Amino acid sequence: MGFFDFFKRRKTVASNGSLPSILPSAEVDTCISLEEWTKEEKEELKQLRAQGKIWQKHFSRTLRNREFARNEEKQGNFEKAIGIYSKSIAKCEEEKILNYSNYAFDIGRVIILLSKTKQKEQLIAFLESVINKYPEADHVEKWKIRLSKIK
Repeated sequence: MGFFDFFKRRKTVASNGSLPSILPSAEVDTCISLEEWTKEEKEELKQLRAQGKIWQKHFSRTLRNREFARNEEKQGNFEKAIGIYSKSIAKCEEEKILNYSNYAFDIGRVIILLSKTKQKEQLIAFLESVINKYPEADHVEKWKIRLSKIK
């Protein structure tokens, strides 16, 4: 059951002339009040809320780190920014509640900053690492092209 489907119940209704004749029955989404929810549905909602709070806490920390790193970049402290982004990426990878899309921006910034600071060996190692860790990522083809150009 998806997050948004949680708030809907499906009812099967027979065709009463308002539905096309090719559909003898159809499922209709209906919203119900919280009082009509079963005990299991209420418990699932409670768990979803708890998981959402945990995710929000972890993602908020990621955003704070990103802001610190961006400020360091603006001040020209590229090495310090790379360190902040790298620590943030490592922390996100170790916490299974966050996924790649939550810290993809940080990965992109590390690649750009390593290029900008001409740290060729570190860039090669970093690109090889992210290509292996995230083979299904949107940017993997760009990473492979960049890696082939600098090798």
